[in-house]
Amino acid sequence: WLTKIISNDMNSISDMLNYQEESTISLMKLYNQPTGFITLMLVIYLFLTLIAVMKITNIFYGPLRQKN
Repeated sequence: WLTKIISNDMNSISDMLNYQEESTISLMKLYNQPTGFITLMLVIYLFLTLIAVMKITNIFYGPLRQKN
């Protein structure tokens, strides 16, 4: 019964390592040369858009106008 527990633990560790390698490969695809630049531009665009929306809505008044 002890060998069964050890083999189950070893299988779970190897599954975890395989998952970690797969996630690293997918991140490498995202940040490679052609797509890395596009990803960086997208992050900068979204950050600037967030700042613009915050300035437009003005924290004190909110995005909705009051009805008169």
